[in-house]
Amino acid sequence: MQKERYFVINSSILRIIAMLATLLDHVAVFFINNYILYYIFRAVGRLSFVIFAFFIVEGVKHTKNPLRYLGRLFILYLITQAIVSIPLLYNPDLIIHGNVFLTLLGGASILVYFHHKKYKHVYLLLPSIALITLTTLSLIFPTNTVLLSFTPQYMIYGYLLILLFYLANIFTRSSLRFIERKYSLPEASLNETMTAQKVNNAYSCILLFILTFFWYLLSRWTFRTGVEPYIQTYALLALPLLALYNGELGYRAKWWRVTYYLFYPVHLIILGIIYALIYLL
Repeated sequence: MQKERYFVINSSILRIIAMLATLLDHVAVFFINNYILYYIFRAVGRLSFVIFAFFIVEGVKHTKNPLRYLGRLFILYLITQAIVSIPLLYNPDLIIHGNVFLTLLGGASILVYFHHKKYKHVYLLLPSIALITLTTLSLIFPTNTVLLSFTPQYMIYGYLLILLFYLANIFTRSSLRFIERKYSLPEASLNETMTAQKVNNAYSCILLFILTFFWYLLSRWTFRTGVEPYIQTYALLALPLLALYNGELGYRAKWWRVTYYLFYPVHLIILGIIYALIYLL
């Protein structure tokens, strides 16, 4: 893929931004009482899930072993669920809004089912069924703290975002085929070009904007969604990051890949220990 001057954001940069945004978001939840600083940190934190969702689609597309890929997400889901459930043993009334890895696993599993044509693996639909069921139950029983801890973070918004990012890829392939036919280019000649990346970036940004806009309206005027509407609107801060993504992998050392996967549960453990040392001991 040819390089272009302004497309300077690769996968490694996006992952670092996602990790930092996640850390700021959770530091605010654990420690910050000042409303303005809390709001700023939570707003920046909205970047993280957009990037995670974007890379779920990239991961499903490029993985050589989709079932192993889902297995890693499932293990991270179990680890994270154990971590977020521990505080409920000490305070059953504590409100913990779910597990982001259920959202990621639900989105990834449905994509693997269709993208890799794993139609015989019907169990791949189970995470999506669990996601939709738990989301529905949390709306019916909004005060059940145990149920809330098992719900998917970002609820249907997160699930739809993953599906829409995949839809952006479908739109991209259709657009490239149209261009190839119009200009009599060889079939699939544009697939690995910067043109393809630009088109995919554009569709991803458009669909992110549309979903976030309508989710804001839905959150504000109809029913409880589990995500404060004003804060979630800051997911749109990710638009320039996605627009300038160049599709390159960036730094790919094994230790870095492991760090990226383990960051989420490990940082929760560290923040939880610090919180306990400050406020509970």
